[in-house]
Amino acid sequence: MSAATSSVVSQKRLATFLRLFKPKTCRISSDGGLIWAFHPIEGSPCLVAPAICIGEGDAKGAIEIDVKKYGKFIRSSGTNADIAATYDGKSLSLESDKLGSMEFEKDAKHVSEYAPLDERGEYLVTIPADVVKQMAGYADRTDSESRRYALSGFLVEQEHFIATDGRRLLVGKIDHLGAQEFAIGAKENKPGDELVPFSVNVPADLVRYAAMLGESIDVFQQRLIAGDVVAAPVDGRFPTWRQVLVETDTETPVDIDDMIQRCDKQLAISKINNGEEMGLELVMSHDDEEFKATFDCRYLAAAIKGRSAATINYASDGVQSKYNERCFESPIVVTNADEPNVQEVIMAMSRNPKRE
Repeated sequence: MSAATSSVVSQKRLATFLRLFKPKTCRISSDGGLIWAFHPIEGSPCLVAPAICIGEGDAKGAIEIDVKKYGKFIRSSGTNADIAATYDGKSLSLESDKLGSMEFEKDAKHVSEYAPLDERGEYLVTIPADVVKQMAGYADRTDSESRRYALSGFLVEQEHFIATDGRRLLVGKIDHLGAQEFAIGAKENKPGDELVPFSVNVPADLVRYAAMLGESIDVFQQRLIAGDVVAAPVDGRFPTWRQVLVETDTETPVDIDDMIQRCDKQLAISKINNGEEMGLELVMSHDDEEFKATFDCRYLAAAIKGRSAATINYASDGVQSKYNERCFESPIVVTNADEPNVQEVIMAMSRNPKRE
């Protein structure tokens, strides 16, 4: 029998982990190194599942426990409490000053005995905490509801973070040459250094978790590490976003208060009409002619709400002939003065707006 191992873990971290990842089952696993609490994703190896480190020691084994009792104990222990965890490979005991102790016995017939990651080594890439915080502010631009699993995270490349739900695209520029925390190939970048190409799809929930706790996210051998949580990148092919980011030559300042009022009014009309009529018409100019194009009012409002100033940019030649009529088909690119490194591309809803 493995020797029991005791450790202390932050209640805030455990509660945040449970709230964001919402595990249906919770599994405690150790191979004699680090001890992890994680939940398996159905149909996928448990290495893919997010996991939080609750200690380290000599205990070997794995158990599956009742996540409802586990979560209730953690959430009731108090926001700033420390929870003592004792694990012997067959049972887990949690203890807090507020609630006393609770024992969790193995309730699954067979659980694989391996941990998500038992060594860290050198990081290939570190996404700085300030970049993670900015990304978290745009987590709603990812797609967590459809079956397009690849869209549920942020694509992070050398100089950009990208999010899309299939109808709009957000592109943020990362000025990492000036950020000492951003490392490539386990070394700090300096101005003039050649960038080593990399690309990783980071789950939006992991971004939220790291941002809540002020953590950076490290990428190590296709593993993502945010403080004491480890997860795998999102699987699947992310869209070729560069083809969507159009070159613009026309810039129009936005009257933010007026635009928000128009969007709110259109949204109210849409609710009356069972979710239809979400479109808001904008006027585009080309060769002294004006064209109307319709865009989703929800996306327009999200791109400008709370900003001190914003502009709508588009390609003035985005006019095409269709059904014997000229119409505007180019997407718009919304930028704002508060975060000038971010662009939001919004596709037109109407393919055949009327010419004025």
